[in-house]
Amino acid sequence: MPFSIHRNGRLFLGSTENMSYAFEIREDGSAVNLHWGGRIQRAEDLPPVDKISFFSRSHYFQRVRQKRLEYSAYRAGDHSVPCLKLLSPDTAVELLYESSRLENPDHLIVTMRDRKSGIRTDLHYLLHPEFDLLSRYAEIINEGNDELCFESLLSAIWVLPRGNAPRLTTLQGEWGQEYRVHRTQMLQGEFVLESRTGLSGHSAVPFFAVDPGNADERSGEIHFGTLLWSGDWKLIFERDAFSENRISGGISPFDFQLRLAVGERWKTPVFLGGFTRGGFGAMSRQIHRYTARCLSPKVMRKRVMPVVFNTYSCIRGEEVTEKNVLNLIPRAAEVGCELFIIDAGWQSSMGDWEIHPQKFPGGFRKIIRSVQEHGMEFGIWMEFERVDRTSRLYREHPEWRMDSASYSLLDLSRRDVLEYLYGVISKLLKENEIVYFKMDLNRYLEVPEVPNRREMRTRYMENFYELMRRLNAEFPHVIFENCASGSGRGDLEMDRYFSRINRSDNQDTLDVLDIQEGFTYLHHPRSAGGGCQISRSYSYFFNHREIPLRFMAHVAMMGWPSLGIPLDRSSDEERKECRDYLDLNRKIRHIVAFGEFYRLASHRETCYAAFEYVLPDGSEALLFVFAHALQFAEQIPNFHLEGLDPDAVYTVQRYGQHDTERDAFCNVPEPEVYPVSGRGLAEIGIPVALSGDFDSRILVFKKITPDQNDEAES
Repeated sequence: MPFSIHRNGRLFLGSTENMSYAFEIREDGSAVNLHWGGRIQRAEDLPPVDKISFFSRSHYFQRVRQKRLEYSAYRAGDHSVPCLKLLSPDTAVELLYESSRLENPDHLIVTMRDRKSGIRTDLHYLLHPEFDLLSRYAEIINEGNDELCFESLLSAIWVLPRGNAPRLTTLQGEWGQEYRVHRTQMLQGEFVLESRTGLSGHSAVPFFAVDPGNADERSGEIHFGTLLWSGDWKLIFERDAFSENRISGGISPFDFQLRLAVGERWKTPVFLGGFTRGGFGAMSRQIHRYTARCLSPKVMRKRVMPVVFNTYSCIRGEEVTEKNVLNLIPRAAEVGCELFIIDAGWQSSMGDWEIHPQKFPGGFRKIIRSVQEHGMEFGIWMEFERVDRTSRLYREHPEWRMDSASYSLLDLSRRDVLEYLYGVISKLLKENEIVYFKMDLNRYLEVPEVPNRREMRTRYMENFYELMRRLNAEFPHVIFENCASGSGRGDLEMDRYFSRINRSDNQDTLDVLDIQEGFTYLHHPRSAGGGCQISRSYSYFFNHREIPLRFMAHVAMMGWPSLGIPLDRSSDEERKECRDYLDLNRKIRHIVAFGEFYRLASHRETCYAAFEYVLPDGSEALLFVFAHALQFAEQIPNFHLEGLDPDAVYTVQRYGQHDTERDAFCNVPEPEVYPVSGRGLAEIGIPVALSGDFDSRILVFKKITPDQNDEAES
């Protein structure tokens, strides 16, 4: 049984195949962590709660126990960051053990209570045995006689092994540079990551990974976790003088409060954690499997996703008219696009969300007919959380607005705003045969002047989730894209409602190689999108670099490609080149969508990068290799593939080699490709001849059947 209870019902041990989590109730009623790490076979191996650490001075023991609490409250004698803190009544809280129960073998609930205030806290532990993961959250119930007001309610504490200062990996950056991998040492004191913008990004993602300092992609012990919350959040990394390390996190207490009436209850966001000895690669694959099977919208889990054409890098503002859109549709179909999206500019105003009557005199009727006649499906962009001054809504409902100097947001914490938005969006989806909906948000909440501001931020996000739950349920065939000025909401909870993620507004292909690495720590690359990944204007915007179309297309194929080339002004040669890339994408995209993902070489560390995808049965695989600024005709090393069947033999097909002859004196010819075993690809590796600037290859591996193998040998 995954959860087992020992020592007279006071020791709780949860195990998956490779991980165990254990804590015990002390005599004073506090819950103290004993272990989070590799699998424990015998509960008897766990130290007694009063022997978890050894010091020569007895008064150190009490301090260490406080650092190892499962869920801390603001109380005397505990100087660490509390998970739970009351604002009213302004009093300390002491959560003591009351009872426990198993909802099922994988779901343990431990009840703690503060007898003075009547606060009951149910600590939930949900094991995911298939993925070596553990979900944790707290449910707070007011069983007292008066209303309670909280100023801090975090989700959980993760206690790390005591010892030398570990290395901390986080995903940090800013708009246009999201998900950048950042590593530092956890030193004595506190290190804080948080968002106060009302969104879970851009400057950081609620994620951590901790290792002794020697982990890499293939090996090494890693404790990791991520908070499933798309609004303000906070992670606190604490290390004390006794080498105790812990991480607490949840909704940010900045500008926060929560009131609970008598009998009312509230759940904190889920905090997901895991452990591996397989390095950062294994960590990512655990999260990817969990997301694919437990979070992603069910009807989308087995779909191979269509190529998107987005109008934004071709026509904008006043150019978004029926005539200009109709001109692009046949061109998009000709090169192989399957979804045609009208981005910003179709609306009469933000807020009313009516189709502009002058730009589209008959609504979307002609557009939809043309899209469908050309074998594509139709989608739109919408920034539904904003309202502008030209709308009726702005004038008629000033009480719904959260105004800033340059813009207004709708107060989605209000029930009437939720119902209004649901009505507007569902009407658009029903009346226009929309199968793709790109959500956007290009502003932060900042400090909105609204009643109950400190409660608004939490209610806003809860209503956002309810809106998306209802839309997903009513329109299961619609693909929803998560965009918030790029990846402003880059947390894992968004994967529950959205199948495609705008990884960043930055579409510079070299920058994307860096962003892709951090993005895939958390998200499977199948969901990785952008407004226009294959687009000369988008790729040029950030660094003013001219990037070859092939390099852009190869990088785009590692995720969910979108095209933004102005095809009505393109040459025949450029359109043919686009068509060839999208033809190749159709041949290989099932491997990207359903394959296990491996980061073989980092663009952060070298001038080349390599990424591998392998179907779970090992029958097919892809290798993407990219290089830039190679010098002295230096050849990059062989790439050692992972995840293949070692005893199988694979054919190799290569895409992207140069069409023109190169001087043989400095350029080695493309290596000959021939059938090779999975063991050979792992141990010897495969050479890839890249040179100069913006060079790339895609290699496709297919397992040879026994009959094919006999033919090859004969």
